[in-house]
Amino acid sequence: MLGWRMNSEWRFLVALTLFSLVGLSIPSRSSAEVMTQSEKNRQRWVVRSLYDQFPDEHIRGLSEYPRGVMWFGTWGEGLVRYDGRNRLQIQSSDGLPTDFIRRVSVAPDGRIWVAARGGAASLNEDGTGIEVFTEEDGLVSDDLFGLDIDSQGRVWVTGPGGVSRINVDGSIQQFGTDRPDLAK
Repeated sequence: MLGWRMNSEWRFLVALTLFSLVGLSIPSRSSAEVMTQSEKNRQRWVVRSLYDQFPDEHIRGLSEYPRGVMWFGTWGEGLVRYDGRNRLQIQSSDGLPTDFIRRVSVAPDGRIWVAARGGAASLNEDGTGIEVFTEEDGLVSDDLFGLDIDSQGRVWVTGPGGVSRINVDGSIQQFGTDRPDLAK
């Protein structure tokens, strides 16, 4: 009986060792890789390294545009549009308020919106028509952390001091933490 127990323990250790060795030999995907869909009609997936396609691996925000186009907000290199093959980089030199993007979202009208360290901005799918909104325009802060778009197309941004809503007509409403209308 003692011989069987030792034999069972020995088998367990051998199996555990083999399992560990097999597990170590399986290649794993780095955290810096992204799956992109190419040739959507074929449903074929290709793995590409972020280091090959993106100027910076510090992705802070992302959103999918119709037809599988992805928008990535980087921390220090602006906004990147990536369709699975081609990349378009948009930076502060192109009109963004900063190259430090925290959130990216696509509005129902197709405009891309970003919340950034220097305010909010919207732009067309091709990267043109950049419109910037800052504290000077009525936002609660230029240092924005959150962004969401409601079903009516209004853009909500958050920053120190509260929440701002950018209406479809471009007007801005503030909902500060010291204001009772935030609870309405």
